Amino acid sequence: MIFMQEKMVQFTKEQSQPVLEVSLVISKFIKQILSQLKAEAAETAGELPPELAHAWEVEKVESDSGLHDGQIESDAPELNRLLKAIDADRMDILDTIIRVSINEQQMALADALLVLRGWEKVVREQLSSSSSAGHLFSPLELPEDF
Repeated sequence: MIFMQEKMVQFTKEQSQPVLEVSLVISKFIKQILSQLKAEAAETAGELPPELAHAWEVEKVESDSGLHDGQIESDAPELNRLLKAIDADRMDILDTIIRVSINEQQMALADALLVLRGWEKVVREQLSSSSSAGHLFSPLELPEDF
């Protein structure tokens, strides 16, 4: 777990990776891992613990922009333009870091999901404080002790 966390932190900091890119990669892995864990739980008539099954709660951020619950004003042309600016290569590298870390370390899927849930919480907190579509491309800000 520590190996994956360290590699992800190092890469996102070195690349000043935008919160949107990190969010998309993290979301993809959470969906994949959660699907596998739910299937395994269903086979054994078990249940996933809430900290694995659901996104962790984030603190509400008050914004002066008049937006509620971190929703960004709908500006489809601007969002389309921003989505075209995503660096697919950088996202592929983060994707590879996560995948290789899980496979090489033979990490339990539950452990990998716990690491990714922590990342998801940080990303969601930063997204909830966004007041414009441009903030989606702000570099991800990680806590000091992350």
